[in-house]
Amino acid sequence: LKSTFKYVPTNINVNFISNSYCLEMERNIKQLIDFSSNETKKYFLTSNYNNLKFWFIFCGKRNFRIPMLQELCKVNPYGQGIIFVSGPHQAQIISNSLRSSDGSIVYNNRILGDQNNEITDSNKIISLYNTGTIQYIIAHEGSPIHVLYNINPAFLKIIINFELKSSS
Repeated sequence: LKSTFKYVPTNINVNFISNSYCLEMERNIKQLIDFSSNETKKYFLTSNYNNLKFWFIFCGKRNFRIPMLQELCKVNPYGQGIIFVSGPHQAQIISNSLRSSDGSIVYNNRILGDQNNEITDSNKIISLYNTGTIQYIIAHEGSPIHVLYNINPAFLKIIINFELKSSS
């Protein structure tokens, strides 16, 4: 576990998020950080904390996934979210599908880490999300996801893992 995280710079915050808390997760985290240290900030969010919601929706048929994502965005009570996809090509497909689907569904979105994106562009995307100008940020394997820490936590309500590469 430590070798996995040896590439994470020590001068940035690292957040561990889980929708459940178990002894195995605690044991794994304790391999990486010292819970008793004053340097370690610990926040345990309970069901009383109205911030991040986890929605798990499985769709086995590939041709239904984009319409299902569009419907999910349509019923999203918060109107904003982050969508994680596997790569830049898929990010572009998702971005286009959220911009125009038969002209009736339009969601303002940006791809984090687009081909010509620089870090200033990524920061601008985060800023636009925080002001509500952008409804969805689409991130992929090449996105600078470390800049997502700049999102105002009050606006981070929904995270959608659309289609991630399998670990096998």
